[in-house]
Amino acid sequence: MKNKKIKIKDIKIADTWIKRFLGLMGKKEKDIKKPLIIYPCRGIHTHFMKATIDIIVLNKEKKIIEKHKDVQPFRIIKGNREWYYVIEFTKRFNIEGELGDYINW
Repeated sequence: MKNKKIKIKDIKIADTWIKRFLGLMGKKEKDIKKPLIIYPCRGIHTHFMKATIDIIVLNKEKKIIEKHKDVQPFRIIKGNREWYYVIEFTKRFNIEGELGDYINW
C-alpha cells in the first residue's frame, strides 16, 4: 500500500524552548483550539495538562514513526534520536495517518 501524504491546516507551532516546554500545559480540552507541532523534540511530558491527547511522532522527513492515543495527564513518553516533530492534539481534530504516511503543514 502506498504511503499517504496528509496536509494539516491551521496549526500552532512550538519551536522555541519556552513554547516547547509549555506546550498544552494547563489547557482544558475545550481551550485547545489547534493541533500543536513541537520541534525539535525527543520526548514529551503531559505534566499539568488538563486534557487527554493523542500524539503523532514524525522524523525529520515528516514521516509518521509512532502514534500514541489517549495519553493521560502526568505521563512521560521518551523519544529517541529518530524523533524530530511531535504533533499533540485532542480527538476533535481527528488527524488520521498510519505509520509510514507523511504529514505536512
